[in-house]
Amino acid sequence: MALTPGTRLGVYEITAAIGAGGMGEVYRATDSNLKRSVAIKVLPASVAGDADRLARFQREAEALAALNHPNIGAIYGLEKTPDFTALVMELVEGEDLSQRIARGAIPLDEALPIAKQIADALEAAHERGIIHRDLKPANIKVRSDGTVKVLDFGLAKAMEPAAGASPSASMSPTLSIHATQAGMILGTATYMSPEQARGKTVDKRADIWAFGTVLFEMLTGQRAFPGEDLTDTLAAVLKLDPKWDAVDAAVPARVCQVLRVCLQKDPRQRAQAIGDVRLALEGAFETAAPQRTPATMTPLRPLAWWAATAALAVFAIVGWWRPRPEASSAAAHVAFTIAPGAVGLARVGDIHATPAISPDGTTVIFYGDATAAGLGSGDGVRLRRLNQLAPEPVRTGRFTNPGFWSPDSRSFVFTDGTNLKKMRVPDGAPEIVVSDVAALVGGSWSDTGTLLFATPSRLLYSVPAAGGVATRIELGGALSESSAVLDLRWPEFLPGGEEFLVSVERKLDPSEVYLATLRDGRAVDPVLLMKNATAARYTPAGGGRLLFVRNDNLYAQALNRAARTLEGEPQLIQQRVASSPAFRVAHFSVSRTGVVVWRPGTAGLSQVTIFDRQGREIGTAGSPTVVQTLKLAPDESRLLIGFDKTARLLEPGRPGQQQLEQGALDTLWSSDGSKLLDGIPTDDGKGLRVVERPVTGGGAVHQLVTAAGMGRLEDISPDGKTLLLSRGALDTAVYSIGLEGVQNAKPLVQSGETISHTRFSPEGRWIVYTASSVGGGAGGVYSGGGTYVQPYPGPGLRKQVTSRGNYPVWRKDGREIVYLDEFQGRNYVWSVPVADPGGEFRAGTPVPLFPARLPATTFGDLNFLAVSRDGSRFYIPQAVEQPESDVINVLMGWAK
Repeated sequence: MALTPGTRLGVYEITAAIGAGGMGEVYRATDSNLKRSVAIKVLPASVAGDADRLARFQREAEALAALNHPNIGAIYGLEKTPDFTALVMELVEGEDLSQRIARGAIPLDEALPIAKQIADALEAAHERGIIHRDLKPANIKVRSDGTVKVLDFGLAKAMEPAAGASPSASMSPTLSIHATQAGMILGTATYMSPEQARGKTVDKRADIWAFGTVLFEMLTGQRAFPGEDLTDTLAAVLKLDPKWDAVDAAVPARVCQVLRVCLQKDPRQRAQAIGDVRLALEGAFETAAPQRTPATMTPLRPLAWWAATAALAVFAIVGWWRPRPEASSAAAHVAFTIAPGAVGLARVGDIHATPAISPDGTTVIFYGDATAAGLGSGDGVRLRRLNQLAPEPVRTGRFTNPGFWSPDSRSFVFTDGTNLKKMRVPDGAPEIVVSDVAALVGGSWSDTGTLLFATPSRLLYSVPAAGGVATRIELGGALSESSAVLDLRWPEFLPGGEEFLVSVERKLDPSEVYLATLRDGRAVDPVLLMKNATAARYTPAGGGRLLFVRNDNLYAQALNRAARTLEGEPQLIQQRVASSPAFRVAHFSVSRTGVVVWRPGTAGLSQVTIFDRQGREIGTAGSPTVVQTLKLAPDESRLLIGFDKTARLLEPGRPGQQQLEQGALDTLWSSDGSKLLDGIPTDDGKGLRVVERPVTGGGAVHQLVTAAGMGRLEDISPDGKTLLLSRGALDTAVYSIGLEGVQNAKPLVQSGETISHTRFSPEGRWIVYTASSVGGGAGGVYSGGGTYVQPYPGPGLRKQVTSRGNYPVWRKDGREIVYLDEFQGRNYVWSVPVADPGGEFRAGTPVPLFPARLPATTFGDLNFLAVSRDGSRFYIPQAVEQPESDVINVLMGWAK
């Protein structure tokens, strides 16, 4: 039913009909109280008659009414009568942008002021968390004085198309299906982002895409993605590129670049903030670094200066720049920040968190938060060239561990979880260099064509860059096995030959940084340069410097390669540089030209925290440290935490921890809690000697049994007579072995699935485990592969307790299994009630309890959860928060 002039809605009197659209009929009206003209939009009956949708619409309108911006059409109120529900809005005189474009392309000097006002409006809304979702020329008014008004902010979210909508793709109303849920399609087809067209949940980057299409249309008079009908238009949005030749020759390069970065189909590669787009259009980033007087100017190397100038000219879309405050000298420092976009960054403390700058200092490879971005593990790798606007994906390689650059900065070496590969980046064809290399803890490519890499097996290997058979490096001198070397990590060749740095760990001692030479398959002439908790990096810039992080500070110290010694005092380069004590690496890298990239923050540690069932923090245990496994003593008086080849004891409510002389991440409590059990590798390395010793220290170490073919301990039965074991991390089988007499390990579970977290039930009649799970992705959100229970020792079939989840723990009173799983995009502690009346196992419905912020050092085969016998207390290591760490900082010009 149409309204006629003279009809009243509250204090508003209709004076004329203006038009109709997907938002409903639009009328001019007069406010009889304030004596002003307003626009009245009468909502379609499909909205006004639906209580839920009307309530949602009112919430949207209330949020929009709070916007007060000169370039946003204001909302005055919502009027309701028995027959109508109407939105009262600012009446904006003038033609809309679609009418202006219909007369032809808009000249640049007229189009840019319009575009900047549109960007201003979007920026103000985005700052309030409001997304337009339906930006198009028809929703943009241009008054006669040149003022732009953007209309209908966010209303598409709460409305469906009117019946009989126009089939015209450019003027069609908003398309929507279940408007507030994932799976919806919102937005006019021509201006709809690819993620909208696919029905995915959208964010402010959808508005940035629409802004790009509107700007393209203003400058060319043509739609960026034309089509004869809706289907053709959506296909163009998803598959085709705009006709770039229509703009490239007619507008400045900065405007072309803005269009291209706004119209990236992958939202992760699109501009991330409309404010940066506005600044780029205004030319705010076309100036070089601040000038200084010639007397104080220290020139950069030509390549570094080119990188700095190019970066400062274009990174408006992805970050910001600032001159670094002067340190102890007048040397020029230029620093800026790379924002990674939607893919985020691997968390501080994770092995993937370190950005890798190319040797020539022009390109950074970094590892994204794959899970948070909806990607598979290994798929979140990005490459950012410093002379480009935004990161781009590394498309063809599946990186599951940190890799390393070739000396010519054109190729990257990585492992895909099975083989060591190399590839031209970003999208070359991966080539296998050597097979059976599942993981790396550092590597390097020498100028003479040798690859040197470290594996979690604590060994160094070399292989020709062209490919071949890996050779284990023999260690001599201070690196020999007789010197109690436990681990070698993060090797790095120095330029020009086969001298290399390597980080060395010894039992209970700080890590050490050695300089050695690779010669005939042997590491010869090792020289200790320093003791430091994390690895060091070398650059020839500034005469040759060794860079390292200590106490969260980045230092540089001169390295005399001829004398093989460090000289002078360390120079402070940067404060608050993040690191991963778990992997003994700091999150920075440096190019041969002296460009440093780093993650801001502190050491990635965890605090064991005690929660109640509502998720309230009720205490802590110990001090922040590295935690890979956590086990509660049978009497609940202490906690045993493990990290690699060390173990510590904590007491709830008390700081500090006691480091044990022996122990590892798989150390177990005995069934009565008086002793600790360890698995010590046999002399041939093909099994374990299971030993026990008093928790209090001292006393004899007693050998219990030798388990041939086994690699780690999993659990001990409640009666203390049986061990569960596996062959190693992420095994596909579970074994048991008795602790009385000479026995062989017997398989309990054998399948092609990955089996982890195998535990006895409190009375010993069942075992619980996770199957088909290797943990989560780089983001640390763990959905796992499901929890299973099967009778012990059998026979009997297993029963599935949950279809998802990881780290199951059976409460000691037998009434509950708790585990970790994703819920609403976060890690949550979940609970499932269990019982075995009459020996028949039964499980209830899983429910989420509270969120948990896990350490960055999580893996699928470790354990981060303990629960008290009565289920009132949960013990979980919480990652020490790293505020403002989800960026990469770049520093040039520090070396002098």
